[in-house]
Amino acid sequence: METHVELPVEIVFQILEWGFSTSHKFSLSISLVCKEFRKLALPHVFNTVFISRTKYDLLNNHFFPHASLVHNIWFDPGPPIAPHQGHVSNQIPIPACAFLHLRFLQNITHIAIRDSSSLAAIDCDCESHARWELSNLKHCHSLTLFDRSHYIRPNQDLESSRFLAENITHIQVFLSSSTTSTGCETLLEIVDHRCVLTHLAITPPIGELVLGQRDNLETMVSEYWMALVVTKRMKLAVSRNPTMELFVLMIDWSQWMKNYPGNVDIARRKFKELVSFARTRADDQMSMSIVPWNMQGGSRADAVRHLWMEQVSSGVETVWDRALWSVDRWDQYI
Repeated sequence: METHVELPVEIVFQILEWGFSTSHKFSLSISLVCKEFRKLALPHVFNTVFISRTKYDLLNNHFFPHASLVHNIWFDPGPPIAPHQGHVSNQIPIPACAFLHLRFLQNITHIAIRDSSSLAAIDCDCESHARWELSNLKHCHSLTLFDRSHYIRPNQDLESSRFLAENITHIQVFLSSSTTSTGCETLLEIVDHRCVLTHLAITPPIGELVLGQRDNLETMVSEYWMALVVTKRMKLAVSRNPTMELFVLMIDWSQWMKNYPGNVDIARRKFKELVSFARTRADDQMSMSIVPWNMQGGSRADAVRHLWMEQVSSGVETVWDRALWSVDRWDQYI
């Protein structure tokens, strides 16, 4: 004989909230159960959206529902798609800017783009969007550049340049494998013209992590710290208060392990020693730390996307949180 157990409503809601925070598929399934569950699930279903060339219809404001519920956007639309391309037919090309100018898309807090050139979408003619302009991004303070390959000098007259300078406090930069810039050059380029930036995380180019190409990795850490100190002095020289508080090097663990093939214990010990060394680089305002990522060693693109998804999900520690972990805590992670 089957036994049915009725859980208290409070417990049911706690289970649902846990499910919403851990699985988008769970949220989507629950939203189809009933009206009450749909009301609970929808903020989680639409909390994070991915805009790409393959999600063509999402670029069209006539098709996108519940725009006010969107907080996190992975924005990689590419150039406009012509009607004859792919699976799209009988539609006029939709520019990428159409999505960022949605009337009710006003609660964005995190945005991920390929590189700074992707923000050209917000430099379009606002007259064509009922002058919604950049009000949709006024609450956006966190930016991820998930495949930065080259530097584009900002034009201070453009809306995108003002957005980067006056809105963004937290930036994560994943350098493209094709980049020709050093990590320190990237740091200097990113910090320049950023008036309110407080937190910056960068993945060093792969070559900088190879022990055979430098005497030791402590030298690399010191070079980054000196670049930070230089930017601070430059801002003080022009009467601009430096705002940087935390700089994080995000070390690709799969690349790190190549320095110690088959020696996981040595790799862990050396990593913890480097973290401890980086923590000594600090002054009364700025500090420095190191965190690993890409622990599974799979596709880099998938690893970047997974890390970003983790951080914008509620209840998951961010790179900034992990940067403050005690050194011994990394034994449970690496």
